[in-house]
Amino acid sequence: MKSLRHWGWVGFLLALVLGAIQAEAEVLSRLSDVRDLSREEAAKGLPVHVRCVVTWRDPEGVWFTAQDGSAGIPVEIDQARMRHIWVGDSNSLAQIRAGLEVEIEGVTLAGGFAPGLLPRTLRVMGEKPMPEARMMIPARFFGGSDSCERIEVRGVVQGFRPWRDGWALRMEANPGSFTAELPGSALDDPERLVDAELCLRGIAATRFNSRGEATGVRLLISRKEDVVVEKPSAISPLDAPKVSINQLLPFRKEPWKGHRQVVEGTVIYAQNKRFFYIQDGSTSIRMETLLRQELKPGDRVEVAGFVDIRRQVAGLAGAVVRKIGTAIMPPAVRIGPDKIIDLNTRAAQSGQAAEPHDFDGQLITFPARLLEVQPDLNLVRKLTQLVLECGGTLFVCVLHDGDTKTIRALKPGSELAVTGIVKLEYSMFPEESDYHIQKPSGLEVLLRSERDVVLTSAPSWWTPERLLRGLAIGLLALAGILLWVWQLHRQLRRKTQELSVEMKARRNAAIEFQATQRERNRLAANLHDTLLQTMTGLNYQLEACESESLPVATRKANHLETARRMVRRGQEDLRGTVWALRVLPLHGGTFEEALRALANQHSERRDVLIKVTIEGDLPRLSDFVAGNLLLVAQEAMHNALNHAHSTQITCHIVATSDSKRIVLTVKDNGSGFSSSVADSPASSGHFGLKGMRERIERLGGVLRIESSPGSGTSVCADVPLRAFDDELA
Repeated sequence: MKSLRHWGWVGFLLALVLGAIQAEAEVLSRLSDVRDLSREEAAKGLPVHVRCVVTWRDPEGVWFTAQDGSAGIPVEIDQARMRHIWVGDSNSLAQIRAGLEVEIEGVTLAGGFAPGLLPRTLRVMGEKPMPEARMMIPARFFGGSDSCERIEVRGVVQGFRPWRDGWALRMEANPGSFTAELPGSALDDPERLVDAELCLRGIAATRFNSRGEATGVRLLISRKEDVVVEKPSAISPLDAPKVSINQLLPFRKEPWKGHRQVVEGTVIYAQNKRFFYIQDGSTSIRMETLLRQELKPGDRVEVAGFVDIRRQVAGLAGAVVRKIGTAIMPPAVRIGPDKIIDLNTRAAQSGQAAEPHDFDGQLITFPARLLEVQPDLNLVRKLTQLVLECGGTLFVCVLHDGDTKTIRALKPGSELAVTGIVKLEYSMFPEESDYHIQKPSGLEVLLRSERDVVLTSAPSWWTPERLLRGLAIGLLALAGILLWVWQLHRQLRRKTQELSVEMKARRNAAIEFQATQRERNRLAANLHDTLLQTMTGLNYQLEACESESLPVATRKANHLETARRMVRRGQEDLRGTVWALRVLPLHGGTFEEALRALANQHSERRDVLIKVTIEGDLPRLSDFVAGNLLLVAQEAMHNALNHAHSTQITCHIVATSDSKRIVLTVKDNGSGFSSSVADSPASSGHFGLKGMRERIERLGGVLRIESSPGSGTSVCADVPLRAFDDELA
């Protein structure tokens, strides 16, 4: 039993030792082991412990590249921080630069293109020579296999641009082009390197898309000694070798290195600061330039530039121009776009060059029919496109800038005489049947100005499209008219019903008002002829009795005196009531006269100033409107005198200039009342306010009462003037 227990402990210890050895073996110690991982394996974050040399560092400190004797990989600093993997000393990261040997402990990263390393700790070991740069193999360099490796590349500088704190050189390695990025300290004057042959040593950095696919390459250089000029450029760009305009890319026994070439020709079209065309003999080429030099058709020029084949037709990019004189403009060749497409297609099928030539970049003139005018929405560069048809071939004419009013006024179907520059268009992927020569997939014509398009025959106004459009418009108009008539009939019927109801209500109100007026006049006459006369006679008899029966000394205590005063008081009140009942009809006078009479009567009885003002020309008012307005004015004055104890009343009338409305305002300086009183029901005792409101509403108007305690009262009646039947009287 003891021996079995002893062997059990031995087995357990042996397993621990083997596990430690296996765990130690799983730590990756060579960068080539990291590069050999698949994306899925690298994404597992396998442990890495390597010693390597820093070959390049990003100026912003986001990442750097490192290389040992086996391979090179990217070391992602920011990614390690964001994933909380970095636990090392930040001072160590600040010291990182090319040429330092470092010891890195971390984990693998799948990366956007190739596997990388996320550092956990980093220790600077000291200076160490940079790894030897391997010679560039085009398939590996441009395909991305040399990503993060130190590579030596030779090429010709074809241009430059600012990049961060340094420069980006556009290089032609023949075959293939790439960008070399250098800090400002590594390059003094990039201008003098254009067209020079350089030997560059740096880190291959692959450009890739969001799918992780290689799309291009750049070379990252950090030291000045890694830039070697093997063949300097010419002192002047125009000192480069001069070739014929039709010999930019001929057959050569030796490979072309991509240097500048100089050609001579006559400018036939120019979009200054962008591109221009020159022609010499029967050949024309397109020049791309960023120079501010102004060119115009007829200038004889020498042009130095780099061959540009992006259009599948040789041209020059980065053009430097020197004017050497003027020349007669080459005449426009009379040939149609359909013929140009046909001769180029036959040349492709036969495997021979086009005869007499391909016409790309040449000035031609031809008849065509306009199909459509398409204004471009680009506001920076004014661009107008015309879709034309010539001999069954559809193509586009383009006008850059210039006055486009004449062209935009052209109608589809117009017959035109067109002059312009031919621009052949080629597919990036030739058809299998084309074999050696790629045929053009289309054609575009560049117009020099609006004068290059001449109208030779206007289109017939009646076209099938316009006929269909006219029929559609006619049907829509007929449907609209029928709908409009139906809507008018419906509105007329509704308005007639509303007007009938309103006229009936107005007639009933007028009849009621006139009946009330007649009854008031009858009551006033009866009171005047009976009760008022009786009280007057009674008062006379009392005065006679008083004067004859008693001595003067005892009259003060006589009850007859009291009776006499009471009779006089009743007499005055009754006289005022009779006057109020009879004053409202106009009796042939005007509304203004009746209102002033009403104001004078109240003013004399109470010794109060009542002022009447008129604004505008008052029209002739019907008795119905005038009578109701007088009753409202009388009620307002009565309230101001009896309830508000006013000392000053203003009655203001405004007639609108179109004689369609009249506004009566009675304002006093009395005690006023709370605004809630105006909205109180008649049961609360406020019959006068309710009566005024009902009268104005009968007239189709609005009554507004504004008052507050101690601030007086304003009664405003706004009434529309309508024709009422006065014959009802």
